[in-house]
Order: sequence, then C-alpha cells, then structure tokens
Amino acid sequence: MLKLLVILNLRPSLITHGAQERPRRVKHAREWKRELWSANFIGRGYRMARERQGTHASPRMHIRRGHVTWQVVEPRTGEAFVSASVLPRSKEGGIDWAQVASEVRENFLRSHKRLWLEPVLIGATE
Repeated sequence: MLKLLVILNLRPSLITHGAQERPRRVKHAREWKRELWSANFIGRGYRMARERQGTHASPRMHIRRGHVTWQVVEPRTGEAFVSASVLPRSKEGGIDWAQVASEVRENFLRSHKRLWLEPVLIGATE
C-alpha cells in the first residue's frame, strides 16, 4: 500500500477524476442539480511499455518490475556530483540520511531527482 501511495505521489497523471451528475431539473423556475456519483480511477489509461526483443539475456517473456529511484538530472562532471552508490545505506537498502553530512546531502539533491521507473514487458511480440 505504501508503494502505491508513493507511485501516486510521483505520478499524479495516473489518476483519472470522474464525475457523474443527475440530470438537471427545473423546479419553480430554478435550475438545480445534485452530484450522483464521483469515482476516481487509478491507472485507467495506463499502457505498459514494451521492450524490443533483441539480444536481451533472458529469452522468456516477463515483466521488469517498476521501482522508485534517484535519477541523475545534471551532468556527472564537477566536484559537486555525488553518486548514490557512495552514500551509506540502511538495513532496508535505502539511503541513511542521518549519516550523510549536510553539504554532501545538498550536492546530491541538487544533481538527482526521485523518479518512478515504469514496469516494462520484456520479450513480448508487438
């Protein structure tokens, strides 16, 4: 459930807001309406990306799971770039921000952005 909430926070375009209303009525020369039902759909228009069958190591068809990651948004040149692989990790595998110095954290956050990488269907025919 937490993973779904993180995905929805990072990808608000996956939410389709819907509304259905009662027919408009005129009563005593006043027009009025009431909302009948309002449903929000998660992932209604989502289409899974497909990866071309090429020289991939796995010949069977499978889904590469989606995940949230830190994506580099600036060039990796310069002294200010901090790689995610050099930061200390917690037992769960995430970055342990309590052990990271404040200037290193600022440099890392300046050159990275947190993104959701879509799941990909591998080995599927078009």
